[in-house]
Amino acid sequence: MLDKAAVAHWVTAHLADRGDVFYLVDIELLSGRSKALHLLVDTDSGITLGECTELNRELRPLLEAAGLLPDDYAFEVSSPGVGRPLRLPRQFTKNVGRTLEVETTQGEKLTGTLEAASPEQLTLVVPVKAPGSKKPVPTPRNLLIADIKTAVVTISFAKTD
Repeated sequence: MLDKAAVAHWVTAHLADRGDVFYLVDIELLSGRSKALHLLVDTDSGITLGECTELNRELRPLLEAAGLLPDDYAFEVSSPGVGRPLRLPRQFTKNVGRTLEVETTQGEKLTGTLEAASPEQLTLVVPVKAPGSKKPVPTPRNLLIADIKTAVVTISFAKTD
C-alpha cells in the first residue's frame, strides 16, 4: 500500500534539498486496475513540460529506492493545471491579477479579481451592487486563507475593450 503522507514528506524534503524553486502542490493516487501516483508540482513562475519530465525521470528511481513507489504503480509529475483549486498560499501570490471563484468555509461564493495575497490572507475585488446604482461597484474584500474552502482561477475568452 502506498503511503501518501510519507511520499509527500519525502518529495517536499527532496525538492527543498535540491534548492530548487519547485514545490509540491498535491498528490493524487489512482487505485483499481490502473494504479498511479501523480505528483502535482509547480514554481512561483509556472512549470514547463520539460521540467516535469526532468523531475519525473529524477524522482521515480529515488522513490522506488526509498520503498515509496511500488512496482505496480505508474508515476507521473505534472503541473496543477488550470481549473484545479489553489491549495497553498504561494499559489495565491502567483495568481495576483487573475479572476478567482472562491467559496468560503461559511458557504459564501464570490467571483472577483485577486488584488493581493499574503501567506495569511488575500484581497479579492468583487462587484457589489450599490444602492441606487445600475452598475456594480468594484469592492475589495479581505479573506483569511484559512476561511477559504475552494479557490479556482477562472479563464475568460471574452473580448476586453
